Parts: sequence; C-alpha cells; structure tokens
Amino acid sequence: MCNAIAQWYRPDGPVTEDELVERYVSLALTVVEYRPRSARRPRARLTTRRDA
Repeated sequence: MCNAIAQWYRPDGPVTEDELVERYVSLALTVVEYRPRSARRPRARLTTRRDA
C-alpha cells in the first residue's frame, strides 16, 4: 500500500491528505477483516463465597 502512493500521489492533486488517510485506513481495516465491536453491556459480577 505504501509503495504505490509515491507513484500517483501529488500534494497538489485531487486527493487531500485527509482523504488519503481515510482511504488507506479503510483499506487496511478491510484487509484484516476488522469489525467494530457493538456496544456491550457490562457483565454482572459473580458473587463468590468470599464476597458473601
């Protein structure tokens, strides 16, 4: 991914730095099949005999 940027990216081109970062982060996360965790509820704490 990083090597190809030098071949096409130009600071004065149509893609801004921020857009480039977003694209590459998205691509990297897709490659590793990242899935955000859904909001989880806190687990209930189990009571042990020591706690009672």
